[in-house]
Amino acid sequence: MCTGGPRAGCLTSHCPPLDSLSAVNHRMRQHIAFLHTSPIHVETFDRLVYAANPTLQVEHVVAEELLAEAQRVGADDPALVERVHNAMVNAASTGAAIVVCTCSTVGGASSTGHPLGGMSADC
Repeated sequence: MCTGGPRAGCLTSHCPPLDSLSAVNHRMRQHIAFLHTSPIHVETFDRLVYAANPTLQVEHVVAEELLAEAQRVGADDPALVERVHNAMVNAASTGAAIVVCTCSTVGGASSTGHPLGGMSADC
């Protein structure tokens, strides 16, 4: 893993300086994303996050098709698990430090065997 800048221990010469990495890491800690399978949860989670930390950047991804598919093929279907993982990667792509899956049906797939990991808020 690169620790920033072209110096000993850094694998590439195009790494950002440590101060840039610190700024990126700080911004990431201030950003959370939610993966929902229904738009009804957006307002609830906005309210909960704002009550806990009004400065936290919140992003919501709504993927209703994941729940519909899970109901058809089962939540442990490998193709569905991959789609859940892809949705979480997509949700994290804007810099979220964590992605929380709010669907109890596909929540298990969000944290199963993926390097991104994940967190499920079974509500």
